[in-house]
Amino acid sequence: MAKISLVPVSAELEPVYHQLAQAYEGEFSRLTRRKPQPDGRFLHDTQLGGSVQGYLLYQGNNPVGLSAVEHRQGEHRQTEHEIREFYVVPSCRGAQLGKWFAHALFDLAAGVWISKQISGADAAVEFWRHTIDDYSHGAFEEAMVTDPYWGPVNQFRFRRP
Repeated sequence: MAKISLVPVSAELEPVYHQLAQAYEGEFSRLTRRKPQPDGRFLHDTQLGGSVQGYLLYQGNNPVGLSAVEHRQGEHRQTEHEIREFYVVPSCRGAQLGKWFAHALFDLAAGVWISKQISGADAAVEFWRHTIDDYSHGAFEEAMVTDPYWGPVNQFRFRRP
């Protein structure tokens, strides 16, 4: 199996990130009901920069996943890391790459980690439930909350020391 790696998105890698983001937006368009713009591209909700860092998952030389994580100061001056986007190409699912990718993200920083899933993303909810349970050894919270942008969402939270 080819080497798996987590790579922060640099200016040189932004085109790769944005290309994968098109597949991500297309896949979730069944839930968001969004259509491509006249040029065939989807608008992307999460913009990189400021407190939002992009990451790519590589298998060998091939990019096979993306994530955008917002790193911020949360309540009570605790650091929060919200996974705003997370995607693994369909041909690479089922081989634990998504789990490896999520765990590698969690390993980047201590603090509270948050993941939200929009209504109807049942497979994503199951993925995050099992992935976070495995990483945190069951020490996580799951709740329905209201996101200011998406409305009702499923949310997972846990603290990485």
